[in-house]
Amino acid sequence: MTSGLPKFSIVVPSFNQGKYIEETIRSVLDQDYPSKELIVIDGGSTDGTCDVIRKYEDRIAYWVSEKDRGQAHAVNKGFAVATGNIFGWQNSDDVYLPGAFRKVAAAVADHPRKDIYHGHIKYLDEEGRERDENRAVPVRLFNLLYDGSLVRNQATFFRRDVWERIGGLEEEFRFCMDREFFLRAAHGGAGFRLVPRFLGAFRVHGDAKTHGMQEVRREEDERLMDRYASSPGPLRRRLGKSASLGFRALAYLCQGDVRYAADRVLRNLGFREAPLRTG
Repeated sequence: MTSGLPKFSIVVPSFNQGKYIEETIRSVLDQDYPSKELIVIDGGSTDGTCDVIRKYEDRIAYWVSEKDRGQAHAVNKGFAVATGNIFGWQNSDDVYLPGAFRKVAAAVADHPRKDIYHGHIKYLDEEGRERDENRAVPVRLFNLLYDGSLVRNQATFFRRDVWERIGGLEEEFRFCMDREFFLRAAHGGAGFRLVPRFLGAFRVHGDAKTHGMQEVRREEDERLMDRYASSPGPLRRRLGKSASLGFRALAYLCQGDVRYAADRVLRNLGFREAPLRTG
């Protein structure tokens, strides 16, 4: 650590995202925060990704380009060599926002008994322009289960001992590996802390996994319900979803996000169109 600051270890799993990965790398390296390391695990890209990585390799703690078993395996490989005490992973087409590490470090100092720190995200279009946003709310076990967009890896960080205690990402999941990890952490007693700031950004583009794997997402959502819901029947699910939406609405009121909440209601009712389709 530098001057008592926690050290951030950020893993970027990568495969053929040469168009965007430089922005991802820069979003880590350009953080105004002294104690950090970047680890890039590439799955054997053939599109020029490695040329971009080599451009920054003197500032990258570790990188490799070789065939792997998918995104979850790549993240696990990265954290296996990490030396920090605050972990996070960022997709190779998404970014951290300026000041994110300092905001999270302040939250860690203010709330040292918490394990996982998560915040709001922006949505970017293919050209990197901000087009929309998603504001997070505090985590409770029930709303983590029934509110699928509650915790996003693009804006979430966690203590190293969470990873060591519950294990890494489950490689059988291709889409919901992050949600499964955070559900497993919550069931293991991990404490979540909302950092009410924009910490990361998700890029919406035609090649994004969000657009091409909706059937996989639905199947994996079902598996998560079967695994973590005490009574996964349809009535329980409807009640859980309604309760989580009610909790989200109340949280927005308490956070002062009234205009944001009203905008979401108008969108759901069809009176207002979303700037971007976010999956």
